[in-house]
Amino acid sequence: MTTRNTNSARAAHLDEFYVGYLPLPAGHGAFLRRLLVGGVLLVAVVALMALAQRSPGRGVWHDAAPREWVGTLVASPYPMLVVASEPRDEARPSAEPWRTMLLVEAGKHGSQPRTRDLNSARVRVKGFLIERDGRRLIELAPGDDALTRLDDVPPEKASELDTTPSLISSDTALVGELLDAKCFLGAMKPGDRRAHAGCARLCIAGGIPPLLGTRGPDGVARVVLVASILDDGLAPLQAAHLPLVGQPARYQGAVYRVGDLEILVTERADRVPRAAMLASRESLCNFSEPATRE
Repeated sequence: MTTRNTNSARAAHLDEFYVGYLPLPAGHGAFLRRLLVGGVLLVAVVALMALAQRSPGRGVWHDAAPREWVGTLVASPYPMLVVASEPRDEARPSAEPWRTMLLVEAGKHGSQPRTRDLNSARVRVKGFLIERDGRRLIELAPGDDALTRLDDVPPEKASELDTTPSLISSDTALVGELLDAKCFLGAMKPGDRRAHAGCARLCIAGGIPPLLGTRGPDGVARVVLVASILDDGLAPLQAAHLPLVGQPARYQGAVYRVGDLEILVTERADRVPRAAMLASRESLCNFSEPATRE
């Protein structure tokens, strides 16, 4: 009896042995069908996960080669370069004749040490452009020639340029997320929300300008520079606001403008539950797309 069972098992095993010029054994066919169905389900799950991901935004870091700009430097509350608007700026159509670009150093460092003595000076800047949806930032190139004073070059349209922050609104409340400008505009993707909050806190603490991602009355996503006031002047954002980075909050204060850049000088900030933001349609949802309207 044992010999007969052994022979039967050996025969069944030989029946499942694959030979290229013979029909596919039944056991092999069943295995391949299960494998095919599992593969199709896996591809479908991966595709659904990919479709569910939000867009990381349209930020671009042009790090292949440095470029040069000539403009007027504004040292506070954060270093920025004000230049004449380009004749045709399809990325940011605006009647504003001046364009403002924030200045930072490599890594998680602001450019305050290099720029603090150049306020209102005409300068030549060499660096790498980071831009997103029309908002621009320059990472200064290494070397002393990345920032040069041009005392002998008269400013273009000098009579029209005033780098003094002009008051737009004395009392404004904006709801949004505190971001670091460098990562959000293109150095990191994504450069926002809780997953990036730790990096953003380090950047802002190191002097990178903070931006508030919010929405305008028309529902379009926008960013404004956020600062504090110190001794009747604009100053970098106080460290007390760092715990709010990456979380929805309501910021209260006055809004100023330098060139085409709005600056919110915040007096107070209060955390807002994310669920409340979603319910009130104040959430940014996706910085790259306008809010859905009823």
